[in-house]
Amino acid sequence: QRAIKENIDRVRLNKELIFLSGDLKAGLDLEALKIEDPDLGKLSALFKRLEFKKFLLTIKPKQSAVNSCQAEEYKDRESGKVLEGIRELFISADDGTNLFIYIQGKKMLLSEVGPNLKKILSDPKVKKIGHNLKKVKVVLGRRGVVVNGTSFDLMVAAYLLNPSKPDYSLDSIVFEFLGTNAAVETLSQHKEAHLVKMLVLALEKELKDKGLFKLFKEVEMPLVDVLAGMEIDGVRLDLKLLASLSKELEKKLKYLMRDIYKLSDAKFNINSPKQLSNILFEKLNLPVIKRTKTGPSTDEEVLSKLAKEHKLPGILLEYRQLAKLKTTYIDPLPLLVDSTTGRLHASFNQCVTETGRLSSSNPNLQNIPIRTQIGGNIRRSIIASDKDSLLLSCDYSQIELRVLAHLSKDGNLIEAFRRNKDIHKITAGLIYGVEEKDTTEEMRDTAKRVN
Repeated sequence: QRAIKENIDRVRLNKELIFLSGDLKAGLDLEALKIEDPDLGKLSALFKRLEFKKFLLTIKPKQSAVNSCQAEEYKDRESGKVLEGIRELFISADDGTNLFIYIQGKKMLLSEVGPNLKKILSDPKVKKIGHNLKKVKVVLGRRGVVVNGTSFDLMVAAYLLNPSKPDYSLDSIVFEFLGTNAAVETLSQHKEAHLVKMLVLALEKELKDKGLFKLFKEVEMPLVDVLAGMEIDGVRLDLKLLASLSKELEKKLKYLMRDIYKLSDAKFNINSPKQLSNILFEKLNLPVIKRTKTGPSTDEEVLSKLAKEHKLPGILLEYRQLAKLKTTYIDPLPLLVDSTTGRLHASFNQCVTETGRLSSSNPNLQNIPIRTQIGGNIRRSIIASDKDSLLLSCDYSQIELRVLAHLSKDGNLIEAFRRNKDIHKITAGLIYGVEEKDTTEEMRDTAKRVN
């Protein structure tokens, strides 16, 4: 009672605040407040500026501007005369293995390639313009059809102009560089070839405006041919070496498993974080280092710290490392070998990383470990084509630091590169206060991260 009496003004104000006022003249037109479709052009520009990549993925044209277009079946005999004297050929690949060409404004599905088209595709004087030309070259190359004269790839151009774009589909590029939904939807299927021409002009202008056209023509476009060749050729594996590595690891894992069960005095699922957590923190009473939503963490960092207190976490770390190598590389790699070519055909992706580096997938050949002996052995299984061939490993020599030396005009950096010094060793010497010749590989590795 006293609380209410002493705060009566507050109580009255609170009551006033929680009631909706029904007699307010707000001057609002309710019709004008209805939610309508957004201006996708403005929204796309806003999301790009703010780098809302996931939101950008949600902005799609209501109807596909490109893939909704009906395609006729290509007939080589009927198109023979049409192809005579042709100087440019528009060609694209979809998400699967379908290829399309555009002749006299018509979109045609390329199910088979006859002698007329073969001649045009292999002629370097006929410019090939399209979307994802690397895929075009690979799909046709596997059918024994050579494609020369790759001139303008819309996907590569769009990637150079916006390397952080989450999607480089033809629809997405049309949407970004030719305008909004409304503009896209006005292009009927009869104008699809015209749409590609418009895109080429728009992208070429922007590449030139941003000083990227030389890079596009002299580096990125020739690289399309190189990567296509790499994918078609594939990589040879030493399957016997991988089989023996698999057996060797199987034995090691069994020994480690036996030691784990012995040290924990229990049999449990080693790959189950919950069961492992019970063994470490309840049975062995080891200290909890950090927690997750589901309980105490058993990640690599935790096991590394616990290894100083008990033998079991160290063996668990070794078990995990070997099991991962076996299941990620040693066992899957042989299964990915093409039965017809006897080789592994990974994809090399030109339009993925924001930094401009290549990436590879199915499988990723760029992250095969090297620091451990077993990692090195896995790398040894990637071999040259035959006894008369060699594998050549090429890499830029500290390219970022050379760029840094050029831009910063730092005397020490420039001098080190001019004298062909190991810049990481020099930095290691400065960090650890030792002579360059006395630096260890570990010191150099730390310095490399610093650099």
